[in-house]
Amino acid sequence: MLLSALSLHRWRLYGMEGIDPTLSDHWPTPPLVFVPGPSDSPVLVSVV
Repeated sequence: MLLSALSLHRWRLYGMEGIDPTLSDHWPTPPLVFVPGPSDSPVLVSVV
């Protein structure tokens, strides 16, 4: 990691001025089946 940080000092990244750093919002927010309350822990998340 230290070697990577040192190499960035020697070889700069150029052409970064035109890059837009805002987040891409191309996926909609997934709907929740229900809103878990603070006392509903632990919560099991399963991806199908």
